[in-house]
Amino acid sequence: MRTLITLIILFALYTCKKIDIDTSDVIPFLELSPKPVQADGTSIINAVVKISKDAEPSKRKIALETTSGVFATNSLKTITVDALFENGELVARTTIRSPITPGQVVVTARPEVRSPYSDFIIKDSVQASPSVAITISLSTSAFGVRTGFLSDVQITGVLKNQNNKNVSSGTNVIFEDIFQNGSPVGGRFRQVQSSSDENSKVSAFYSPGPVIPGTNIYIRATVAGTNIKDSVLLTVIP
Repeated sequence: MRTLITLIILFALYTCKKIDIDTSDVIPFLELSPKPVQADGTSIINAVVKISKDAEPSKRKIALETTSGVFATNSLKTITVDALFENGELVARTTIRSPITPGQVVVTARPEVRSPYSDFIIKDSVQASPSVAITISLSTSAFGVRTGFLSDVQITGVLKNQNNKNVSSGTNVIFEDIFQNGSPVGGRFRQVQSSSDENSKVSAFYSPGPVIPGTNIYIRATVAGTNIKDSVLLTVIP
């Protein structure tokens, strides 16, 4: 009886033995490039995953997830990519559009089919650095605006970086109204969106107040903390 109990215990220990499989045996390599990348919402991050040549077919579909930005082919934060042979190596490739907000982009890769023994997970990260404004371009919904707050016009500004791409969201702009001699008009700005949105735009509605018809005034927008500015000319009408 004692021998039987010993055999049962030994069998249980054997069947419960941990199967030690290293992640590098299945997914030895994940790399993101370039590093860093600009947080402009359009720049591309390349993701390359290499799979062990000995990985079983069920582990050759790779599920990827990103904490920021989206995958370029589906505009989602998750995607599944097939690993294909390239020069004798199994490689899965995909691309990610950079986020519009600066910060760390962390990408996780694992086989689509989960193993009962281990999660074969590998990660890499890239810093999304601020996309800084180099230019701002203003436009207006009309070039004439009535005196005495009887009408208003919409002013829209588009900000671009040195590569003519969008700037990071949250870039602040200061709106001003001035006469041609440089003195302030003191009109009214409303519905002011002075912080750039995901489309790299700022906007406001403007009315000049009791200004003599025929007067020309400028609406000027300046990127906060810089000398980067643009203006549009409005004429006050009766």
